[in-house]
Amino acid sequence: QVRLVAIDWDRNVIFRFMFFAPANLGQRFDEDFRRTAYSFRSISPAEAKAAKPRKLTLYRVRQGDTAGEIARHMPREKYPRERFLILNGWYPDDPLPRGMTVKTIRE
Repeated sequence: QVRLVAIDWDRNVIFRFMFFAPANLGQRFDEDFRRTAYSFRSISPAEAKAAKPRKLTLYRVRQGDTAGEIARHMPREKYPRERFLILNGWYPDDPLPRGMTVKTIRE
């Protein structure tokens, strides 16, 4: 299921978001999608100054690596393993083949 949101920011700017959820779970995430859209705002100069850029890096999977282990080294946020899986287009049960290059996030 897809939820589309458009935020009319000013005369020249419209932000568009697409929220995706598995067909059988769409309603479960409705409130999360709504809270995300309603939380959209400008950041203060202090928030902008405190923001740390993140970089996409590549990592070669080693024998025995798991999505959870690799994600643990990404910046501390909620749901790091899920973020890692989404970043790489994987499902939770997908194997991580040794030697495969994956995307991670670093500060």
